[in-house]
Amino acid sequence: MRVLLASEANSGADERLAAQNIFRWRAALWGAGALTGLLQAWAFRHTVNPDGISYLDIAQACARGNWQSLINGYWSPLYPLLLSLVFRVMKPSPDWESTVAHFANFGIFLLSFVCFEFFLSELIRNRRGRSVATSQGEGIPEWVLWVLGDSLFIYLTLLFIHMERLEPDLLLGALVYLAGAFVLRIWAGEANWMASAGLGATLGAGYLAKAVMFPLAFIFLGCALFAVKPMRWSIPRTALSLAAFLLAAGPFVAALSKQKGRITHGDVGKIAYAEFVGGVTRTIHWQGGPDGFGWPAHPTRVLSQNPPLYEFATPIGGTYPPWYDPSYWYEGVVPKFRLANQLRAIRYTIEEYAGIFPYMGGVLVGFLGLALAARQEAGAWEDWFSIWPLWGPAVAALGIFALVYVEGRYVAPFFVVIWMSAFAAFRFARTDRVEALVKPVVLATVLMLCTGIAWLAGRALFRALRPEPFVNWEVAQGLQKMGVDPGDRAALIGNGLDSYWAHLAGVRIVAEIPLGGAPIFWSAPNSVQSQIFGDFARSGAKFVVADQGVPPGAEPGWQRIGETNYFFHELNSKPAKSAAAN
Repeated sequence: MRVLLASEANSGADERLAAQNIFRWRAALWGAGALTGLLQAWAFRHTVNPDGISYLDIAQACARGNWQSLINGYWSPLYPLLLSLVFRVMKPSPDWESTVAHFANFGIFLLSFVCFEFFLSELIRNRRGRSVATSQGEGIPEWVLWVLGDSLFIYLTLLFIHMERLEPDLLLGALVYLAGAFVLRIWAGEANWMASAGLGATLGAGYLAKAVMFPLAFIFLGCALFAVKPMRWSIPRTALSLAAFLLAAGPFVAALSKQKGRITHGDVGKIAYAEFVGGVTRTIHWQGGPDGFGWPAHPTRVLSQNPPLYEFATPIGGTYPPWYDPSYWYEGVVPKFRLANQLRAIRYTIEEYAGIFPYMGGVLVGFLGLALAARQEAGAWEDWFSIWPLWGPAVAALGIFALVYVEGRYVAPFFVVIWMSAFAAFRFARTDRVEALVKPVVLATVLMLCTGIAWLAGRALFRALRPEPFVNWEVAQGLQKMGVDPGDRAALIGNGLDSYWAHLAGVRIVAEIPLGGAPIFWSAPNSVQSQIFGDFARSGAKFVVADQGVPPGAEPGWQRIGETNYFFHELNSKPAKSAAAN
């Protein structure tokens, strides 16, 4: 009896020691992930991508009380809403706005980490329950799954999504992990009514974060419906999930449909399909075609063909109206299916996936090594197929993106879900040879992931120690010194999509010669340039900015803005007759 008690005591001590070691490993990874994310947020604090300018426009309008700005047919509302709440609390000055926004992204990254931890705990608990129900083989130790999961999440998230861009992808990832955790609970047969309601509400929030979650929500719900039996148990709970989804998503769908005068959940998918599959002019200034893909109901106005000159003073607001709400300018586009176009798009997206996989080479090698060890274990692969309710929606997401367009930031959370479901499903024979193979493989995989995290941290630290000049702020300050006031209107010769300087200065671009047309403008006679200046003035612009420099011998009147390569030219502006207020 005493021997038995001593054995139990030793076993308990071993378990406590193992738990402490696991916590140390995980705490080190949490710290490394938070530090790397923080370094990225600081290093890229002045970087604002074109999408980010539109999100900041919407967020600032919302922070001023214009909640209607969230109703946009292209940009989803949840991310700018969160930014607006941060701005209302922090009240950043213009030169600190992007820094505050990037640190808000860092907060969302931490939220995503918490949601992933919840997902991972449910996955491990679920696997533990299945292990009790079967005596065949052994899986990867739980401490390995914890460490592997945390390192995989940090690496793929900060590699593909990172803190450089002001986008809702981190927020979407958090909601994907949360939805996956609820699906695991439902599949285990342990879910109560609150879990079903939580799944629906999470999917609704996911749609409000990014429109692609609207079709994916129904795939999640379908998996929840068929994940457990009997159907009399799953049908009412899935109906509750659907109701919660509609309750969360319905008000935005209703408001957007009212604005557009038609039933719609958003136009971003339709526009993206027409652009990336159909060959419609991408991003801005679609003037119609190709044949069969429709014609714009209200395109940007063409004032000149040579050089190309577009005006867009009304009716859309924002810093750069063509990108503030593309759904307005692309109204009338028809996402027509053509087999040749679709196959060409799929070939491109396959190439993109092929470009993503080398960054996951360490994970792939580890997976193949474990697959080799598990190949002779009866039922080893059946375990992975049995958890299809978890990885099914993730695979479906990869397929949806494969039909249109792929970027690493879109698919990172879905790859994390697929990889973790695969590693958790492994089962190995109870032999010394297999054990000797499994431990080195998983430790090498974790080591490669940690090396990747260290590389990301080093890259961000290098960038933070050698910061790039905040050119956009320098331009905004220079314009202020030249007499430009917030609310003034500008014309542009260059790239309107990257005009964060205009947002910082509080001005609105209402006409432009795009970057490709700039050489034609500079080579044109002075009489043609003067005529174009007149067109700029009639659009309501007070001044012109050239963002790629001014060639020698240009018409007099151009002034360099500070030490930048931007130049300013004042116009004798006249208010546009149809100009709408910001």
